[in-house]
Amino acid sequence: MLRIKEFGSKLYTTHLIGFNEKYRYLFLSCNTRFVIYSLDLEKIIVETKELQWVENMTFTADWNYAVCRSFKTNKNQLADVYIIDMENIKTDLTYEYIGKAACDTVWKLSRFPSAILLVRNKCIEIIDCKTKQIILEIENRFHLYKALFVNEGEIEDILEITYIGKEDRDYYGINGTSIKYFREMKQYNERYTAWKRYEVDRRLAQSRLLSGGIEINDQIHRRKIILERENLDFWEGKFSLSGDYFWTKMIRKLEKDEILPGMPPFYDVITDKRYNVLYDLRENKIVHLLDDNFGNFGAHQYYYDERTELLFVEDGGYGFNVAICKIEDSDVINQRLDKIDFKKIQLATSTNNQDCESILFKGH
Repeated sequence: MLRIKEFGSKLYTTHLIGFNEKYRYLFLSCNTRFVIYSLDLEKIIVETKELQWVENMTFTADWNYAVCRSFKTNKNQLADVYIIDMENIKTDLTYEYIGKAACDTVWKLSRFPSAILLVRNKCIEIIDCKTKQIILEIENRFHLYKALFVNEGEIEDILEITYIGKEDRDYYGINGTSIKYFREMKQYNERYTAWKRYEVDRRLAQSRLLSGGIEINDQIHRRKIILERENLDFWEGKFSLSGDYFWTKMIRKLEKDEILPGMPPFYDVITDKRYNVLYDLRENKIVHLLDDNFGNFGAHQYYYDERTELLFVEDGGYGFNVAICKIEDSDVINQRLDKIDFKKIQLATSTNNQDCESILFKGH
């Protein structure tokens, strides 16, 4: 891969926390600095310390709003939540504070295109980011910090709440008009066994199969694609705006002759290999793979821009932690999943840094 531009800091790790393909912005954080890079202008348009420690961000289903979870200090337990109107970034960064969150993330919901699901200390709220009004609300049982997981359905979405420090879970059903509490939902206890996500006005859906594969149902192009192979597990992935490209993480269980001892001082046995995979849904072929030998620790974040065919990668082991890369001819796989010989395939472990522009952040 050809490394075109890189972002980093001498003192702090720089993180790639989001990519909005609709508005052509990359979002980065470096300690207390929140950074927005414009792909159209090819330059940084926002670099601010006003939001302090931005841990993660979520885009609404219509991509028109970004929602940030931020902390005033690195020891805070409750996050400050801010809504950013993507249209206004063209002229100035404007954001609105909507209160505290007692959850590990904020979720978008495809049945509410401009809204997000937010769990506070005492209640669950679905907030419209355009009007800043609460659409639905229900009281929450335990006033503890919470981990959230949503499984979207045709008629109803299921919210699972895990209480940190307490061996307990709650489940809520969400439809277009109400939130309801379920006293017992054993069928959702194994949440990673199977799930569904909707995209693009609910006309595109990805589901995780019991085998560990991914099923993609595309009503826009009238196609159904299954990514599945023995000894492979897939994570939830992301789609390009057109729905033609899909990228995700893939874990391959190694065969006996591939298993080697781990590195000292632990001497663990490494039994699997992780990949970032870019898939062309039109051709039903893998375009590109990055394995966990890339850099020092593999790529933590991996995004693709269909318009420019550029990759955005966060590599925790490299001096500059975030890079914009171009896929070279030698990087192109262009094979069906069932035809790839993972033992023989040669993947890039580093990038060509010639003529790369480096941008350094102070971070504080």
